[in-house]
Amino acid sequence: MNVNKWLLMFALTWMHPALEDVLAHTDPLKPARKVMEQIDAASGGTMRVEWNEKTKTPAIWSGQLTKPSNHTPEWISFEFLKKVKSVYGLKRVDENMKVTYVDRDRSDKTIVVMQRQLYGKPVCGDGLIVEMDKSGVIRRVEGTVHAGLEQKRLNRPMYPAVSGDEAAAVASRYVHGLYRAEEATVHACYLPNREGVPLIYVVSFNRTADGGPASLIRVHSLTGRVIE
Repeated sequence: MNVNKWLLMFALTWMHPALEDVLAHTDPLKPARKVMEQIDAASGGTMRVEWNEKTKTPAIWSGQLTKPSNHTPEWISFEFLKKVKSVYGLKRVDENMKVTYVDRDRSDKTIVVMQRQLYGKPVCGDGLIVEMDKSGVIRRVEGTVHAGLEQKRLNRPMYPAVSGDEAAAVASRYVHGLYRAEEATVHACYLPNREGVPLIYVVSFNRTADGGPASLIRVHSLTGRVIE
């Protein structure tokens, strides 16, 4: 499992202790002011935050973010996110986040990889890596989460008019047959940084028919058109 794919997609700015300043100029996060102050206080002043200016959510939190716990890493991660859901613009954490991988084999820490979900489908590129020490204390949370996607989707899911197989065929035609549709890997996800947050297919080809490099093509699930 390559956890690096969840790492930051955008430039990061701002660092603690300018907590008041960032909350003052990011209106969507004003309801989260009290939550961040509580986490900061509970951390004993160890909390540090790097901010993603495009998503208006934390890109990296570090410090002693939680108390020691004997619960499972998954439980600890979900409980933390429930406390800070307003900071990430999440509505229902149990539905909005899904654990996709847990690495318990390291001697000094445990890593939990969480995928952002929207109406039962993953959100393209959105997710978090939660790192905790062996006492169950969360020491770092890193990743990209776009806030308020439900509102941007007008509180309704998108239902595809094009099947995955049809999307693979569209992608194959788009590259003039260099990739065969039957060799494609296809998965659906919501595209968070496009207007309307459309449901798309990500079509991956491992190689071309003549052994060329891999390729990834995005196809709109309603129109069947390739997204440039």
